[in-house]
Amino acid sequence: DAANQGHTRAELCMALAHSEGTGVDHDIAKAITYAERAATKGYRKAQYNLGLLYANSAENFRDYKKALRWMKKAAEAGLPEAQYALARFFQRGIAQADEYEPLVWLKKAGEQGHAKASYRMAMAYEQGGFFDKNTKTVNEWLLISADQGYLEAQYEFARRCILTKVVGHDATDGIIWYRRAAGQDHARAQYGLAVCLVNGKGTERDLSEAFYWLSRAAINGSPKAQHRIALLEEYMSEAELRVGRKMLLRDGIR
Repeated sequence: DAANQGHTRAELCMALAHSEGTGVDHDIAKAITYAERAATKGYRKAQYNLGLLYANSAENFRDYKKALRWMKKAAEAGLPEAQYALARFFQRGIAQADEYEPLVWLKKAGEQGHAKASYRMAMAYEQGGFFDKNTKTVNEWLLISADQGYLEAQYEFARRCILTKVVGHDATDGIIWYRRAAGQDHARAQYGLAVCLVNGKGTERDLSEAFYWLSRAAINGSPKAQHRIALLEEYMSEAELRVGRKMLLRDGIR
């Protein structure tokens, strides 16, 4: 087959298949063999996956030195997933590095569109340490991550906008980002959006929609939402409750 004929993509596909047991036997030794064939030919996705195999497999296959070597090759070749993973290797203590090196790789990955890397850059500036704590830079990286689709960044950027902690953005922007995250079932964003709808912050007051989002947040495990629904119902008219329940019914929620 193609993998046995030395085609790098086919070799990687076989490595992934054996590592997951998809259509073939679950066999980490074979997965490593196939991944190494492709990795030694310079295929950076194979180098990345080989690094993961060595880092995350059972003890008899785990080899952090090899994991670092292959992950670094893929990162240096410009693969953002590998750059992020390498940064996490350093942060988790899998490999030794100075305080700055993981941030270098996070920045490289974030600049290439890796949303989690961008979020972690924001948190690095938030926490201070190597960098001076810098709210403006935190918000810039949060917005980058939010634009890249990372839910936690969308929620956090929205929250900051609502609290007027983002220069050039206001509560109206916060509602936009809350809605993006809430629509993807982020419970805290759903709860935050509901609170804004109750208080009319950044949007018109709408108790029916607030009830809808609190119900969604409660379903997604928010204890605050579960408590607040009961309080909200006391202030809602029957007509408002009917509208809120109809919104839930449209989602198949009774």
